[in-house]
Amino acid sequence: MNMSVNNNRATTVATQSIQPTKAEMRDEVLNLTANIKKVGNSIEQLTISIERGGKSLNRLNSIADKHGDDSSVRLKGSNFKPGEGDNFIKNMFNGGRYQEERQAAATKLGARGSEVSASDAISLVKKEISTNHTTLEKKESELNDNMNKKKELTRQIQTPVVTTQKTTSTTIVKTSNDVASKKTRQEFSLIYQSDAGCKALNTEARYQSGQSKTPGSLSGSKVIAEYQRSKGDDIFSGGNKDIKNTINACSTNLSSLVKAGAKAWYTPGGETIKTHRGQGMTQAGFNALTNGQTYKLGQFFSTSKSANVAKEFANDSKDAVKVMFEVEGNSSRGIFVGNGLSFGNSVTEEEKIYSPLANFKVTRIVPAGANGINKVVLKEVKPSDNASLLPY
Repeated sequence: MNMSVNNNRATTVATQSIQPTKAEMRDEVLNLTANIKKVGNSIEQLTISIERGGKSLNRLNSIADKHGDDSSVRLKGSNFKPGEGDNFIKNMFNGGRYQEERQAAATKLGARGSEVSASDAISLVKKEISTNHTTLEKKESELNDNMNKKKELTRQIQTPVVTTQKTTSTTIVKTSNDVASKKTRQEFSLIYQSDAGCKALNTEARYQSGQSKTPGSLSGSKVIAEYQRSKGDDIFSGGNKDIKNTINACSTNLSSLVKAGAKAWYTPGGETIKTHRGQGMTQAGFNALTNGQTYKLGQFFSTSKSANVAKEFANDSKDAVKVMFEVEGNSSRGIFVGNGLSFGNSVTEEEKIYSPLANFKVTRIVPAGANGINKVVLKEVKPSDNASLLPY
C-alpha cells in the first residue's frame, strides 16, 4: 500500500518536473525570436538569389537566342556575357581575359571543363533557381512554425510583460503573413493574367489535385512576349525592368506558385457574391454533373461579375457542350496586377477567381434552351473529404 502511494507521488513529482517553468518558456521565446530573425534573413537572401538567378537566366536566354545554344558564355564580374568578343580585334587583345572569364563561368555553375555552353548554363541556372525555391519553401515553413510556437508560448506565460510580447509576436506574424500574401498575389497574378501562364498554372493545379498525370511547364519568354504584344516592347523598361526577372523566376517553379496561389486565393468567410463563368465541356463531363453533389474544383476557377462576359466565353467554346455556371460563393479574390501591366477591363469584367481548394454544391442544372447554353448553379460550401473533382 505504501509503495503504491509512493509510486503515485513519484509519478506526480516527475510529471511536474518536466513541465517548463515560465522562466524557461521566456527563454524559449527569446530563442525563437532569435531564430525567427535568422530564418528571416535566410529567406531574404534566398529571395535575392532567386531574383539574381532570374536576371542571369534572362541574360543567358538572350545570348542563346543571338549566338546559339552551343555558344560559350563567360562571367565578367557578376554578369554573363557571350564567350567571344564581337570582333576580331577584341578577341586578339582580350583573348587571355576572355578565357579566364569562360573558366569563371564554368566554375561558378559547377560545369566540367574550362567552358560552358549557353544551353548548359541555362539548365544549370534553372536547377539552381529550383533548388533555391525548394529551400525557400522549407525556410518559410520553418518561419511559420517558429512564429506559431512563439505565439503559443507567449499565450501560456500570461503575464503583463508577456502580454506585450504576445502583442508584438502577433503583430510580427500578421505583418509577415500580409507581406508574403501580397507578394504571392502579385507574382501569381502576373503569370495567371497571361494566356500561356493561366494554361500552365491550371495544368499544374490539375496535376497536383490528381486530375492529370502531366505537370505544368512554362517558358517565361512566352509570358513576356504576351505583355510586349499587349503593352508595347518598352513595357519592361524603367521601373518595370526587374519584372521580367520575376516572370522568369516564377515560370521555373510552377509547383510552388500553384500551392501558394491556392492558399492566397482561398479566403472563405467574406461577402457572398454572385458571379458567372462561361465555358465548354465534354458531353461525358456534363453528363457526370449531378444535382445535389458537392465537388472540389481542382484548378483555379475564373468567374466574372458580368454575365455577358461569361456568355461570350461559352459561345466562343469549341467543345461539344456550352455551359454557363452561376456561382454563389464567399472565398474568391480578384487579380492583382499593377505597374500598367493589367490586361483586363475591371469595369466590364470584374474577374473573381476561386482557389482549387474551394468546394461547391450543384443546386440546379438547367438544360440548354434556344441559345444552346446549359446553366449550372453552384453554391460554395465547406470543404469535404468526400467531394469529387468537378468534371470538365
